[in-house]
Amino acid sequence: MTHIVVLGSTNMDLVTHVEKPPRRGETVTGREFRTLPGGKGANQAIAAAHAGASVPMIGAVGTDSYGPRLRATLELPHPRLRSGGGTFVGALAAALGEERPVREALRWPAAASALSVQRPGASASMPYRSEIEAQYTS
Repeated sequence: MTHIVVLGSTNMDLVTHVEKPPRRGETVTGREFRTLPGGKGANQAIAAAHAGASVPMIGAVGTDSYGPRLRATLELPHPRLRSGGGTFVGALAAALGEERPVREALRWPAAASALSVQRPGASASMPYRSEIEAQYTS
């Protein structure tokens, strides 16, 4: 198993869906509002863990109301967050840690990212290793 340490950010994304982007000075009303765990470091750590690596993360979590949820997300054995870029970087780190040849190491995270951007929702799209392997070999 590959061992990777991530030093990075974790934060709560505040997401709302609107019918159209607001123009300068305009207020628009959102259809729904969601809070979703995120952050480049957290997303990369989770993507690497989903790709099969052992990944401790070093980062700061605040003492506000989001802190416990962020901490719980990172403590789960296989939490699910979405990030095409985080998915790519995490899966690439896992592939390089397994000492895959560079050409293969680049195809592995491409397969993982292709899966993550096809799935709806910001909190359930990062693929697990078995899914990446199926996409990679197809």
